[in-house]
Amino acid sequence: MKKRYLLTAFILAGLQLCAAEQKVGVVNFENIFLETKLGKQEQTSFETMRKQFATLLEDTEKRYRELDTELQDKDIIDGLSPEAEAKKRSDLAQMGEDLGRYNQQYYQFMQQGQHKIMQTVFGGISQASEKLAAAKGYTMILNKQACFYSAPTLDVTADLVKEMDKNFEEDAKKQAAPASVTPTAAAPQVDAKKEEAKKPTADAIKEEAKKPAVEAVKPAATAKVEEKKSAADAKKPS
Repeated sequence: MKKRYLLTAFILAGLQLCAAEQKVGVVNFENIFLETKLGKQEQTSFETMRKQFATLLEDTEKRYRELDTELQDKDIIDGLSPEAEAKKRSDLAQMGEDLGRYNQQYYQFMQQGQHKIMQTVFGGISQASEKLAAAKGYTMILNKQACFYSAPTLDVTADLVKEMDKNFEEDAKKQAAPASVTPTAAAPQVDAKKEEAKKPTADAIKEEAKKPAVEAVKPAATAKVEEKKSAADAKKPS
């Protein structure tokens, strides 16, 4: 019995020692989402797309209601030819189909867009948490919303916001780097092409090689003509 009590006491002491060695941090996800550059960027991108969808829906709904009102107005219908009326009813049916499709796409976008934001921000939190834990010796960083209670002294939200913003800026620089390098890298290629264009082709070299020979032939031919002319002049009676 004594051995059992000693073993239990030893285990409890070990657990207390392990708990004492743990360094835990707690973060407020809502603050991370609202305050970090990554969270703000994702919200802005999502809101821009949401407004575009909403505008498309509103415009389609407005045109549908206007056309539907026209087709219910007897005076307007009486002033239309059968073909024109048929065209308007066809347009109304098409707009109804479009409206249903846009509503479905909007619903899917809202679900998928919000899910994407959560995934992206959680990914940023995970990356920053690893760096913060390595730098400050945390063995665990928890989401405050997952805790029933956490002491205020455990809150590391501000530190995590700084780390996430640092990662965000570094990623932005990496993405911008290829764009700034491309013109410089392309310049030697352009110059090389210019230099290549300046080099004489094989045909050009052949033509240049022919020129001296032609120039050398011309004086000889001219000399022979002069000799014949002198001989002819000598035979003429004085």
